[in-house]
Amino acid sequence: MERTIKEFKIFTIVDFEKEERYLTQMSKKGYRFKKVSFPGFYSFERVEPEDYVYRLTFKSSWDSDYDNYIALFQDSGWEYIQEFMGWSYFRKKSDEKNTEIFSDNESKVEEIDKIFKSRYIPLFVIFSLLVLPNAMRVFSSGFHRLRSLHEYFLFLFIAILYTLYVFLITYCGLGIYKLRSKYLVK
Repeated sequence: MERTIKEFKIFTIVDFEKEERYLTQMSKKGYRFKKVSFPGFYSFERVEPEDYVYRLTFKSSWDSDYDNYIALFQDSGWEYIQEFMGWSYFRKKSDEKNTEIFSDNESKVEEIDKIFKSRYIPLFVIFSLLVLPNAMRVFSSGFHRLRSLHEYFLFLFIAILYTLYVFLITYCGLGIYKLRSKYLVK
C-alpha cells in the first residue's frame, strides 16, 4: 500500500472552515496531512486513523512577527505544519482541552476582516481596473465585428475571465458576509 497520497481540492478564501473539516476527516480516515502546494494539491501520509483537529489562521510568513506568532500557538499545544499563501496550518489532538485557535467570536470576526482586506479587496480592485474595462471594450464592439481567429479567442478568454471574476467576487463576498454574521450573532 502506498504510504503517501495526493488529492486535488480547491478552497476559496471563505472556505477555510470547510478546509479544516476536510483535513480533520482525512485524519480520522488514517491520512495525516503533510502539506498543500499550488494550485491545490494536498499531500497525506498513510497512518493509523488519528483524532486530530486542524485549524487555519491567516498570517503571512512575510510578517516580521511570524515566528513569535507560531511560537504562541505552539506554546498552547498546537503543532505547526506549514504556511501556504498566507494561511498557517495547525493541528492538535482533539481530546485536548481547547481545540479552537480563537478564544472568542470577536477574534474570529477580526480574522475574517483581515481576510476581507488583504484578499477580497485586491480581487475586486483587479476586477474593476483590469478585467471589467477590457470586458466592456470587447463586449461593446460586438461579437459580429470579430474578424480573425485571434479576436475570437480573445473574446472567449475575456468572457470566461469576466464570468470567473463575477462568480468569485459574488461567492467570496457572500461567504464573508455569512461568516461575519455567524460570529457576530453569538
